[in-house]
Amino acid sequence: KQVLLEANIGTPNDMETVLKNDAEGIGLFRTEFVYMDRDDYPTEDEQFEQYKEVVSAMNGKRVTIRTLDIGGDKDIPYFNMEKEANPFLGCRAIRLCFKRTDMFKTQLKAILRAAVYGNVSIMYPMISDLKEVLRANEILDEAKKELEKDNIPYSKDVKVGIMVEIPSAAIMADKLAEYVDFF
Repeated sequence: KQVLLEANIGTPNDMETVLKNDAEGIGLFRTEFVYMDRDDYPTEDEQFEQYKEVVSAMNGKRVTIRTLDIGGDKDIPYFNMEKEANPFLGCRAIRLCFKRTDMFKTQLKAILRAAVYGNVSIMYPMISDLKEVLRANEILDEAKKELEKDNIPYSKDVKVGIMVEIPSAAIMADKLAEYVDFF
């Protein structure tokens, strides 16, 4: 077996270091940075351009793009997040994406479009149960249908995985494995 050394990045600006150090892929593209230091949500095209830049630079090597993992612990004014007693466990990551499905679907469409340019996987953060995986995949399917309807090229061959960060996901990993391609 071979163990790959893949990079962890936050923006396309990290690519110079990734390429200089000969990373064998991007194991985690933390997309929350695409949403920071702005006055409004990034558009589908803005996200697409950033993801495409990274995917193209990796020249066929795998790029795992984690969907938005943000919560009340990060101050992004245009998100209008309510203060929570424990922002690390509250409305964040996938739960926030479910509350703002248009934003989530926009991100998924941008990722699917960028995947035309290389080997892309999508990773959902903070999954706690099977219902969340099924709901996220349902929204992913909706994104594909919208791209198809609008005749916009996208990759139909994108693997989907989850970050196992919550005890309930670890306990039910065998069940979750039936619905995802990787952890």
